[in-house]
Amino acid sequence: MRRASWALLLAALMLASTLISRFAGWLSFEFYSFEALVCSLFLYLTLAVPYMMLAVALLLSPMLTFLWFDSPSYPMTHQWWFWLHVLVALFAGGCALSLAGRKYPGKDETEL
Repeated sequence: MRRASWALLLAALMLASTLISRFAGWLSFEFYSFEALVCSLFLYLTLAVPYMMLAVALLLSPMLTFLWFDSPSYPMTHQWWFWLHVLVALFAGGCALSLAGRKYPGKDETEL
């Protein structure tokens, strides 16, 4: 949790630098500090609850694949490997959620 708090502090500093550069008109510095802000927020979440972030990454990977490779001339939804990727991502994401449920039990399960 200590490493996660350092990542959250870095995210706060990047937010401050993004706002300062926004009002100062430094567009390139604003862009890079905003990108560092987003990366540090994802780093914070990954360090805080790693199994949940693994499940989120697996479940969102078909959407990223669709956005990255889709073109109007050859639709992604007509590709057999894309649907295989969707099925594998759903299965792996479900397994990761199951692993996260065993690693981080809910409040009802801890009182037994």
